[in-house]
Amino acid sequence: MEDLKAVEKVNLFLEEIQKQGIEVGYGDTAFICNDGVVIVSAYPEKGGMELTVIANRQDMDYDLGITKQDVKDFRLFSELGKELCKGDANE
Repeated sequence: MEDLKAVEKVNLFLEEIQKQGIEVGYGDTAFICNDGVVIVSAYPEKGGMELTVIANRQDMDYDLGITKQDVKDFRLFSELGKELCKGDANE
């Protein structure tokens, strides 16, 4: 597997998702693999799907205690912060 290029490895990962019958819904989904983490962000209104691959996987015995609403609120807060920063950059 080390001889494969990164794009080929991602394609194999996507094929494995399909083979296992996993459906990726709207929003962010994290796949915890043996040697890393893949975050799939599916936002059709932003142009489809993005993948983030993280090789530095660290297990942690911790519960975030967050709900789906917490995630929505955080995302809204984050987007507002980005817009405010854009406004500051234009001044």
